[in-house]
Amino acid sequence: MTGMRKWVVAGLIVVVAIGVGTYLLSQPRRGTVEYHKRKYAEAGMPEWVLKKGVPAVLQNLYERRFVREFEFHRSALIELGYLERRLFVVTNRTPLEIVGALVMDAPQNPQVWEYSEPTPGVETTLK
Repeated sequence: MTGMRKWVVAGLIVVVAIGVGTYLLSQPRRGTVEYHKRKYAEAGMPEWVLKKGVPAVLQNLYERRFVREFEFHRSALIELGYLERRLFVVTNRTPLEIVGALVMDAPQNPQVWEYSEPTPGVETTLK
């Protein structure tokens, strides 16, 4: 009977080892498009940080961390050719009008937009 237990325990160890190995090998490697896509989608602030009563210092810390991670993975996806950066020069509308229209269209068109405020003597740009 003890011989049978040894085989069962050995079998369970092999099954667990195969499961762990499969999990580890299925994860995207750092620096790949899949890795940055996953991290880009996961970037965010924890829900508890957004609640009322959390000190502003802590909220700012998590916000800076979120922005840093988001920008890092977005830049990596641009460098890897997965995302594309385009520059549009707009001269007949203010940035707020354009961003407002994009926000209204956001559920149908989930893209990330940035805009810069106009500088005297320089055209307004929307990225």
